Amino acid sequence: MSGRVGAESSPPLTFLIPHVSLMRRLPVYLVLDCSESMVGEPIQAIDSGIQAMLRQLRSDPQALETAWLSIITFSAGAKVLMPLTELYQFQMPKLTLGSGTALRAALTLLEQRVAEEVRKSTPDRRGDYKPIIFVLTDGDPTDEWEPAADRFKREFGQQRATVVAVLCGEDTSPGKMRRITDQVVLAKNLDDATLKTVFNWVSASISSASQSVESPNRIQLGKDEALKEAEEADFSRSAESDKNVFLHSRCLKNSQLYIMKYRREGRASKKASYQSESSHAVSEFDFGKSDAADLKIASDRLFGQPPCTYCSNHLWAMCSCGRIHCAPDCSRGATLTCPWCKTTDHYGPAKFSVGRGAG
Repeated sequence: MSGRVGAESSPPLTFLIPHVSLMRRLPVYLVLDCSESMVGEPIQAIDSGIQAMLRQLRSDPQALETAWLSIITFSAGAKVLMPLTELYQFQMPKLTLGSGTALRAALTLLEQRVAEEVRKSTPDRRGDYKPIIFVLTDGDPTDEWEPAADRFKREFGQQRATVVAVLCGEDTSPGKMRRITDQVVLAKNLDDATLKTVFNWVSASISSASQSVESPNRIQLGKDEALKEAEEADFSRSAESDKNVFLHSRCLKNSQLYIMKYRREGRASKKASYQSESSHAVSEFDFGKSDAADLKIASDRLFGQPPCTYCSNHLWAMCSCGRIHCAPDCSRGATLTCPWCKTTDHYGPAKFSVGRGAG
């Protein structure tokens, strides 16, 4: 009796074929200003606004299947906090503040990411839908941004991407943002309610675009008093320079970082004075080199002492290392250990110039 070799004696061969999604994606990029002026309520409101946006989009089956999201932040430089990711896998990253408003770096990085991540059409497959890009900022750029803005608008325009600039508050120049896009949206301020409205609108825009055959050339605004599209009269408005001063300080007792905010009184001038407004605890900060890193201000132009957010010391002092920290009453002199460099030295009343942030 001859033996047989066949299906009964050998199991069938199986092959694992990786799953590749062939569905056209809707790439969405959130480009977020994380400069010092976002400290406190604004940065918290942006975080909670994006979290709410994610919940809304995940409840929309079409958006969940089509939209992919990326977050890029800019301050001293620009960073990809989250590459283009499916909504159901997206995890909200931690937003970190930094000095300056490096729009040039943000636009350059954004161009690179779009070129790498957005799928182009091939003979046998249609590429992704046109990306939607939201650039959210509360102030003017602090770097040499104009050539990058002109290149960005020329390269992207309405053909390659839908780009919307969202300007929050009064310390902005709408005309400058028209250098990167023709659609500029103005938000009244930076409070929690307004930023919630902004991200509700962003969420609704993404949902609407995910159900369309093609991405829109313009994002439609609803009827909300907190948001409006910039008009010709708005484009002539320019933000006042040097309206705020931000000082980076550490607590003398626990070495934790906090930021003090001063607001200018009156018009800008070489002798303008600034009044203390608030202080905010900061868990992380990007101390990377920025074009605004060497700004200084004389201490006698700063009035009021925002209390330390950790120990409530109502004074601040500068160490010989050039950094500042909170301090007890040193009017008669005191020996303190700097929480930055750990040097112990004698402190007393003095006038000096201190490094300041640009917001």
